[in-house]
Amino acid sequence: MDERVLLRLLREAAADGRIKVALDYRRLGHTDSPIAVQADSNRWLYGIAGATLGVGFAVGWLPAAVPLGLGVALYFALGRSWVRRRMHRRFFGKTLMDLSAFKQLWHIRGVTLTDAGDGAACASPDGDWRRFVLDRLAPPPGAGGGP
Repeated sequence: MDERVLLRLLREAAADGRIKVALDYRRLGHTDSPIAVQADSNRWLYGIAGATLGVGFAVGWLPAAVPLGLGVALYFALGRSWVRRRMHRRFFGKTLMDLSAFKQLWHIRGVTLTDAGDGAACASPDGDWRRFVLDRLAPPPGAGGGP
């Protein structure tokens, strides 16, 4: 069966909950990951740096610790989850639609597919996602109805 068909079956099964997809965002933040965009984290870094430098030059370097501390706290409280939500959207919105992006992502440790029915799991990069999909989602041979 063609890999594009297998990816479509996986996408449909993930959408309706038959297959659960777990993403390890820490590992998938790798620069080679098609769902990681450095600009997502850099926005927070530039904002924190800008506020800190602005206060540092305008008021003084000791008071600049306030926006620095607040910025770091905000990043850990809100920024990381925002970055992860964007990665999640990219995975389900783009990567599951693009075979080459999915294969590229699969070569990075951090994606786990789990069958919601029996709990069997397949994890990247060592697991064979094609076999996992064939065994759990592909119709049996001859089930297509035809003559």
